[in-house]
Amino acid sequence: MEYTETFNRLLTEHAFDQWKRDFSDNRMTEAYLAEFLPIEQFLKTCWLNEVHGYFWDESDLSEEKHNFRARNQRENIRVFRHFRYDRHPLHAHDHFQLVYDLSGNAEIGTDAERIGLQPGDFCILAPGFRHRINAFADDISLIKFYIRSSTFENVFLRWLEENNILSDFFRRVLYESKTGRYLVFRTKGDTVMRELMLDMYREFMEGRLYANIIVEGRLTEYFCRLVRDYSGDVIASSGEGKAHNVSTVIKYIIDHHDKVTLDDLSETVGYSKTYLCRLLKQSTGRTYTQILNTARIDAAVSMLRQTTLPIREISERVGYNNMEHFYRTFHALRGMTPKECREKYEVI
Repeated sequence: MEYTETFNRLLTEHAFDQWKRDFSDNRMTEAYLAEFLPIEQFLKTCWLNEVHGYFWDESDLSEEKHNFRARNQRENIRVFRHFRYDRHPLHAHDHFQLVYDLSGNAEIGTDAERIGLQPGDFCILAPGFRHRINAFADDISLIKFYIRSSTFENVFLRWLEENNILSDFFRRVLYESKTGRYLVFRTKGDTVMRELMLDMYREFMEGRLYANIIVEGRLTEYFCRLVRDYSGDVIASSGEGKAHNVSTVIKYIIDHHDKVTLDDLSETVGYSKTYLCRLLKQSTGRTYTQILNTARIDAAVSMLRQTTLPIREISERVGYNNMEHFYRTFHALRGMTPKECREKYEVI
């Protein structure tokens, strides 16, 4: 009980103290993140003395409604520093967690493996993925992001329409309830990526007008740079690694969603239909039909947002000749009707 009380007191003092810091530029921000805080010294003492137990309640770690409580309801992203020597139980979030290794060698522990993190590594953890962060060294500095799963589509819809390993990862997690996944991009000494990370942390900490929108925009830029420059240097859980190997097949489906057939696809890629279906299922966890439907509905959403075309015409353009089938598939994947989708994104 004494240790818990001390931890809570230091946590409260930290919460007040951090808002008094000077985050006027990235060098000041980096200096703060490198600083060994009183709460970290306490946690290190507990770790060295093998104090058992955890200071965090399960809901503190896992629940979106807890981590975004008492905050601006329009805030979809929160940015934190990870305390060195903070021991967590294995847990899973109901929101996305992103981890950037600013310095030192940390790791993500799971039920079955340990994922090593080096400076410049950017790790994306899906909702439902059981993990713990191990940062037990003075020189480790980590920046963490929490992103609401409930509003991810609103913030990153444009990104979800792209065709790459990262957007495919997000689509499968959001729309097909796939859990237990992660991706690690190795950006190494890329100073542009590092500065973007420090920018986002500084914007969040300063909390000025429109800071949340700025962070969302810069994180979108960060995603784009990851895929453009570092798709060849990715560590992935088994599903994502295989998915990347068949990215050409998936891209063909997406690019030709309005008219592709399994016969055409089989002939184009040179695989039998049976093998092709098995490969897609094993690599992505989805059937050919599920991938095709997702591509068509993604295209329909884009048309609903960007054009005034009648819904029937949109249905036909993306490859559905049966309106009932289109409506049923749309609702299954997006949780709303095409009409509701258009109204949701209508500019007022």
